[in-house]
Amino acid sequence: MKNSIITLVVMAALAFAGTSFAQNSATATGTASATVICPISFNQGPNDGLLQFGNIVAGTGTETIASTATGTPAVYNPTSLTPGGQLGTQGSAVFHVQGQEGFTYAITTPASVTVTNAASNTLTATLSASASTGKLSTPTNGNGGCDGTDVFYVGGTLTDATTASGAYTGTWSETVAYN
Repeated sequence: MKNSIITLVVMAALAFAGTSFAQNSATATGTASATVICPISFNQGPNDGLLQFGNIVAGTGTETIASTATGTPAVYNPTSLTPGGQLGTQGSAVFHVQGQEGFTYAITTPASVTVTNAASNTLTATLSASASTGKLSTPTNGNGGCDGTDVFYVGGTLTDATTASGAYTGTWSETVAYN
């Protein structure tokens, strides 16, 4: 009988012990982190962003300033378009981009720009960028900051369809955004 009582006491103790040590919840720790990067921007100088077609004789045809990866203008300007070979200033527009080192970005260039003279006559130039994407450099200091830079160029084609003479100007917006 004594063994039976001891057995019952041990079984009861085990039953209560199992219940008192059972877990019905658990806790873990999560970690949140973020890296704040610098914004992407244009770092333009006074002559940046200027697409210059030069001098064209009214009504003589098409003038193309090709955009190149190096920025050296590839000018397709037949001599019949220029007044006695006086080309004027010609060149593709340069855009300097600055942002987070090593990051890539997309370039959005509109299809065209309308240029207007003082008499409200207009011409339309098609636009073409030297690239659709870019990558910001990692300078030798490699500090992982906002020292990344890159350059791209925009050229275009201007068709003169017997348009009135005058100085024509117009603007367009270039957009860059991190990928």
